[in-house]
Amino acid sequence: MTLSLKVDAKSSVVGKTIALVAAHSGDASKIALAEGAAAGTASLDTPDAGKLDGLATIYKYVANFLSGDGPTSFTGANLEQEAAIAEWLNRAVVDYGVTGAVGDDKLADLNTHLLTRSTLCGPSDAVTLADLVVYGTVHGAVAALSADKRSAMCNLTRWVDYVGRVAGGDAVFGKIVIVHAEIPNLAAAAVAAAPAAGKGGKDAKGGGDKKGS
Repeated sequence: MTLSLKVDAKSSVVGKTIALVAAHSGDASKIALAEGAAAGTASLDTPDAGKLDGLATIYKYVANFLSGDGPTSFTGANLEQEAAIAEWLNRAVVDYGVTGAVGDDKLADLNTHLLTRSTLCGPSDAVTLADLVVYGTVHGAVAALSADKRSAMCNLTRWVDYVGRVAGGDAVFGKIVIVHAEIPNLAAAAVAAAPAAGKGGKDAKGGGDKKGS
């Protein structure tokens, strides 16, 4: 069975996010993707629930359809994780929007949330549906940040790099080149600063034996 899904454009934030979710969830060929929906929207014809229009609902339906029935760590292994994922899907659609223009204040909040987590709905490092959808909505804003701002939001950039590498985000949205700060070699610096061998003896300090004493 194939699902018929219409997006505004395959190259839009919505179109790419749907493509990322489908590619990561299972056999993406089971999704017949077409263009023509209103800007920032999508619609999905389902065999059991009729026509769906809400983006958060569509993302979850596609993930469940392709990954199979039953609870999974991707869509929610338990009620608590499922609720957390649903909250992030809603935040991605309502707070972050579908244009890729996410304010620095919202990115800073996301950076703070990721301070003690590898993924949005941690503590594990397993990528969930929430990570893919939020990644899709903030990718453009993170790509537009200056190098200094990316360094300041190191938790966010680390997460973006991780989702891009392990979940296919780089292939769909394009890789964000992150320049990591060079860590100074403190051991080499200490050796260079130490006195050279043979120059720190008693004679060098004027404390050697005096002739005829």
